[in-house]
Amino acid sequence: PCQYSSVKMFLADLRKMFRNCFTFNPRETEIYKHAKKMEERLDALLEVWVPEFAHDPLINVAVKRPTSPKAGPSSKKKKALEEPEKKKRGRKKKKKDSDFETSDSEDMSEGISD
Repeated sequence: PCQYSSVKMFLADLRKMFRNCFTFNPRETEIYKHAKKMEERLDALLEVWVPEFAHDPLINVAVKRPTSPKAGPSSKKKKALEEPEKKKRGRKKKKKDSDFETSDSEDMSEGISD
């Protein structure tokens, strides 16, 4: 949408893209050749539309880009850090054999029916 505040800023970004193509790719590569053709075509169009920007490297124009999110804990972790620690839920503990033991008299009375 509204990435650039002016035509000059937009063209500065395009020129930077072309410079990167020329800097990081050897002359014989397709990328370099296509970038060169695109830059020449851009300059031809600019001569007609806005001649003051044609063939202008716009090197001294700083393009402010939106910043990406800063590294740090995720939103879940941030929330956990902000909230007081809650009781952790985990697996229920297994009952020990001693929990199931009953007295001898209880065992005998259960087996007898009236």
